[in-house]
Amino acid sequence: MNITNKEKLTNGELNILENLLQDLKEDYLYELNLTGLKGIKIVFDNYLHSDSDGRLENNEVLLPCSKTKKALSNNYDDNYESLKSTVYHELIHLDFRNKYPNLHDLYDKLVINEEYNKAVPILIWVEFNVESKNDVIYNGNVAKRYLDSIINYKWDFSNEEDFKKLKKHLPYIITRLNGKYLKKEEYLKQIKHEYLKKVVVEVEKILYKLSKQEYIDDYAFIKELCEYLDNEQSRYG
Repeated sequence: MNITNKEKLTNGELNILENLLQDLKEDYLYELNLTGLKGIKIVFDNYLHSDSDGRLENNEVLLPCSKTKKALSNNYDDNYESLKSTVYHELIHLDFRNKYPNLHDLYDKLVINEEYNKAVPILIWVEFNVESKNDVIYNGNVAKRYLDSIINYKWDFSNEEDFKKLKKHLPYIITRLNGKYLKKEEYLKQIKHEYLKKVVVEVEKILYKLSKQEYIDDYAFIKELCEYLDNEQSRYG
């Protein structure tokens, strides 16, 4: 896999990254459709959102420089495992885009037109599928910290912004809850906000119901998810 700007990494960092990519190739990438992949590019940290560990852009996996260098510091710790998961996550995105181009193209158009409420169900469906597949290598410690942050956040659903925030987090909450590292029921008991728990449980049912059907590359396929979210959104007028 091509690394387009190797000069941003030391020889030691580059060697570790190449080994990471080789491990992914041997164990996981053979089943992905990576048509059009341009490779990996190390970018300045401020090019991505501060919370972002990576992004797929124009068929190229973008990785923030500082986080990537920290993960390649020879420790092979949680940061290294997170980097491996991030790269795999973005490559799964390319696989899913290649398999379902119509939904992805529609999502891009909706975002350009600022029709975010219509776009978000596609985002949820895509991220749910990507994260479900990524669970085979997702770091358990990172999953726990993430769910703890969701549980401890002081949600206020009289505030539409918090509902929008929840919608974007739903695929990650649901896949972490159902991941191989955690005990789902224990974490559900820790969620004290009943509305938060209700939305998570209902969307989870819809997503797993859809995942058992033959996927169709059409917005109508996720109609039930759209209708549920629209109904909850109506609380805000």
